[in-house]
Amino acid sequence: MIYLLAIWNDKQLLLNWANVVIITAIAVRLFFCQYKSNRDSWVGTVLIILCVWEISELLSAKSMAGLSSIASNLFLCALVIAAKGNVMQVFKKAKQ
Repeated sequence: MIYLLAIWNDKQLLLNWANVVIITAIAVRLFFCQYKSNRDSWVGTVLIILCVWEISELLSAKSMAGLSSIASNLFLCALVIAAKGNVMQVFKKAKQ
């Protein structure tokens, strides 16, 4: 039983670190984007704060990452990178 818990903890640790890497990539890309309007910069700042908060929860083991959260964060990371960090472009494209 203890062996199964040790294996689960190793897999969970790997999932947490994978999620931390993905969320860090999102936050870094948002941080280096130069926004044209004040509204866009506020949205980017809020998303950076949320990313840092999620990273701190994952590293302190208050939260656990699953495959669904990793997949959704990977999708969000792809959107942010495709929009060159400007998240408002993602919403404008979806609106049109």
